[in-house]
Amino acid sequence: MKRLLSYLHIENLGLLELMLAFYPIIMGYGYGSIPMSLLWLVLMDVVAFFRHRRLLHNRLLFFVYAFVLLHEFIVLFMDGFMSSHINTIIALVIYLASIFIVAPALDYKKMVGSLYLIGYVACAGIIYHFILLLSGSSSINPIPLPFLPALDDSSRLFEDMNRPCSFFWEPASFVSYMLIPLFLSLIDKDWKLMIFFVFCIFLSTSTNGIILAPIMIIVYAIMGKQKTMTKVFIMIALVGMVFWLFNSPIFESGIDKLEGTDFSENVRVSNGPWLVSQMPVDHIIFGTPTYSVDLYLSEGYVTGDRVGERARFYLSDFWYVLIIFGVFGLLLYLLVFISFIRKDKTLWPYIATLFVALFSQSVAFRPFYVFQMCFILAYIGYFQKSFHRH
Repeated sequence: MKRLLSYLHIENLGLLELMLAFYPIIMGYGYGSIPMSLLWLVLMDVVAFFRHRRLLHNRLLFFVYAFVLLHEFIVLFMDGFMSSHINTIIALVIYLASIFIVAPALDYKKMVGSLYLIGYVACAGIIYHFILLLSGSSSINPIPLPFLPALDDSSRLFEDMNRPCSFFWEPASFVSYMLIPLFLSLIDKDWKLMIFFVFCIFLSTSTNGIILAPIMIIVYAIMGKQKTMTKVFIMIALVGMVFWLFNSPIFESGIDKLEGTDFSENVRVSNGPWLVSQMPVDHIIFGTPTYSVDLYLSEGYVTGDRVGERARFYLSDFWYVLIIFGVFGLLLYLLVFISFIRKDKTLWPYIATLFVALFSQSVAFRPFYVFQMCFILAYIGYFQKSFHRH
């Protein structure tokens, strides 16, 4: 049994680490007006405090988050103390403070085992959903968790859900989580596990996954210190997987979706540039005088045919941070990730995918951002204390 657990990299598990690994799944739930993304995080804070009782020491993060909160409080005064904005600030304080509380309390080896374990469970869910689709099912919904309220089926994420998504709200959320186990499999040089994770990411038919997973592997092969033959093997394996992706009927729906995507009209790509092109220069530099993009649009700061679509107005992280916090806020946001690479260059594959994902996903200063930051900081903290490298 121990040999199997070691083979799967799940021989070490911990309560706080399992709570962190489970967080991206449970954050989609809520009890009435109380989101589990906050409640679960507070529980993690309590567990972390009793385990470690020390906060993270990172001056750059403290400065960046202080800037973000200062910006929010200035806008709060300008907006006239809107209750919805106050709630947003409270949530933001919990999110950002939790990074300083949880990250230093994490045991790296237990975190790795926990992330792998939840990754296996998530992959099993993807395979289950894929089998349902093969059997003729026309509708796929997230696999519900027991003892929790039903997910909000009025959410936009439930629309057109005919793709595997496992326990997550949408395939892109599954991919965002699986990028970490995929990165760990590369660091551990577990090529079989790498291929399995890429296979499951491709099964999700997520455009993000089809693009980001190969990017991570390519960056790992280029930036890593592996032997030449190892790099050749990695690239051959990647080419083989991509060839299989584009030629196997198993992944046909995902490829059809990718080929049918007009990126010039896709809201994940085009909304941001359009909105910035309509904004006054001072708003681009200093950020919007409102706390949300929807409010910014509804108050008539910009005009155009897309304003009428503000109920579904989507912004990826790059454009969201630029629009809300201005050029200076965006530079600070990017500087945090650059500082991570300077501290540990083995993070390049994961950070590179996050840079690309800035233009497709929306997680900045939200629950999933906390998950990403805690993982990166625990990773850096472990290897700074140890000379051991996988």
